[in-house]
Amino acid sequence: MTINRLTDYLDHMRQAIADAQAFTEGMTQPDFEQGMRNRIAHGYFDIDLAVVWDTLQTALPTLKIQLDSIVSE
Repeated sequence: MTINRLTDYLDHMRQAIADAQAFTEGMTQPDFEQGMRNRIAHGYFDIDLAVVWDTLQTALPTLKIQLDSIVSE
């Protein structure tokens, strides 16, 4: 993998985080669960929405900081 492709991958990851955060901005967890339930009701029955919510609220912001640090180096 070239450094240019790595930068592209990191940029795509950062954009995906921004998109996920924008989608849930201002939502409460119950709001999120209702909107996601509508989107995934047809085939994704094993998804634990509490885990997805926790990922959005805790893991993605931390990952974004780490990715920003890597990109700025």
